[in-house]
Amino acid sequence: LGAQDVAAMLSVPPALIPPLYYAKGNYYGLRGKAPFSRLIYPVPEYGTAGLGVHATVDLGGQVRFGPDVEWVESADDYTVDPDRALAFYEAVRRHW
Repeated sequence: LGAQDVAAMLSVPPALIPPLYYAKGNYYGLRGKAPFSRLIYPVPEYGTAGLGVHATVDLGGQVRFGPDVEWVESADDYTVDPDRALAFYEAVRRHW
């Protein structure tokens, strides 16, 4: 974040400066007792961004699934779209 500004300060021609794209990762939590105690990483799917939705177990023993990859317009976009939950559900059900 900021490489484009640095390139411009160094007088790199604008045509040679690549555009800036923002992506964020969303997580969804699992309610209830964790069904497993270790991290689960699926094999990344060809042609997709990121490593795929995986399971993490936090220090309190709760499971979170994520991250996915969502392209956004701003680095300040921290909202989680509830409509993405179905895609998470489908990704989780492939492995559990």
